[in-house]
Amino acid sequence: MVKLGKDNDKSPLPANKLVPLKRPKENRGTEEAASKALKTAKTSPARAKEASKKKFDLQASITKTREFLLSVWQELKKVHWPTRREVLIYTGVVLAAVGLVTLIIWLADSIFSQILRFILKV
Repeated sequence: MVKLGKDNDKSPLPANKLVPLKRPKENRGTEEAASKALKTAKTSPARAKEASKKKFDLQASITKTREFLLSVWQELKKVHWPTRREVLIYTGVVLAAVGLVTLIIWLADSIFSQILRFILKV
């Protein structure tokens, strides 16, 4: 319900000044869409059977595959490929990082093992 006007005393409006809301047209459209969806859901198995009856089009699939591979080749041309020297440098950085993390984990494990041995007095 919508309130019309303003009361100066801030009290609720009397019932005679309340107007019921009208239903928006958008909701009506969604109901129509829902009913159409139900109707098409009933006919979709028939459409599925029709689609499965269609013959396999070899020429169209070859054309689509060719277009896909050509677009892949075009994208691969845009890639910045690293030089041999860059690959060796990046590999060295990765191996150094792995070695550093391994050392940190080994040190933490050794320290915690000593702490636990001291606590448990084994």
